[in-house]
Amino acid sequence: MNLRAALRHSLHQAAGIRELRAERQIDERPWGFLTMQTSVSAEEAQGQAFLRWSFRSFKGSARTGSTTKTFAWPVADADHPIEWSRLMERIVAAASPAAPRHDPRSALGRLFDRVCGMDQINHLPCLAEHRHSDRRTWLECTLYRTRDGIEVTLTHRVEGRSALWARMPMGTIEAMQRWAAGSRDAGAFTAS
Repeated sequence: MNLRAALRHSLHQAAGIRELRAERQIDERPWGFLTMQTSVSAEEAQGQAFLRWSFRSFKGSARTGSTTKTFAWPVADADHPIEWSRLMERIVAAASPAAPRHDPRSALGRLFDRVCGMDQINHLPCLAEHRHSDRRTWLECTLYRTRDGIEVTLTHRVEGRSALWARMPMGTIEAMQRWAAGSRDAGAFTAS
């Protein structure tokens, strides 16, 4: 067991988190100069099942310059996470030309994005929300069109704490949706 896994294991034990399913990589794709890997595991805390998502981006052999963003989201059944599939469907639908648009940026924000070569397609301020802990927790999503295609910024916010955000290509969202949708019959961690 490496140092990172040992630290995670001891922190989970101290917090009363029990692993239900081991981490499984569900997607890997090139993204600009990087490679993006997406993994999921299932865990339980205080009787609630959670999916723990890990988004790792790296360049080359991944020996240096690797970044990993991880967050957990509650689901009714870790083996059949239908609600996660529906969240990903909402993100894919928000990228379609027929989707209603929401743009909370100021004129300065729009100018900055234009200078950086990013064209905001849509923003979902509250994709989903839960109160499993004592604080309000929600996901928000912003979709951009760049020279590499559609990019998604998925933001995990906890009231009174710093936000965690992960940028990824739209293909990663589609892969997460396919993985969760494929779980309807076979079970998420048994379906290939």
